[in-house]
Amino acid sequence: MQHTRAACLTRSNIASPLRLDQAVKDVAAARATSPRLRPTTSRRKGGPTAEQRAIANAQVQAAAATLAVLERRLDQTMVRVPADSLSP
Repeated sequence: MQHTRAACLTRSNIASPLRLDQAVKDVAAARATSPRLRPTTSRRKGGPTAEQRAIANAQVQAAAATLAVLERRLDQTMVRVPADSLSP
């Protein structure tokens, strides 16, 4: 969070580049020492798991089915206009 804030402030010339450098170093140090962050990072590099892909594929199929139903309903839609609203 501080890294993002420091980067934004540095781009806006509100904070010095030294502050951004320190924030980058802090993030790197936290990642190197935190055992909880290391597995998360390595999982991200590997891409989605088979389960995540299956879920995504099921969501795509559900969205396609919903689209088909809505397109069918749209095809059956009839718009009616009162006769007195027609222009001569």
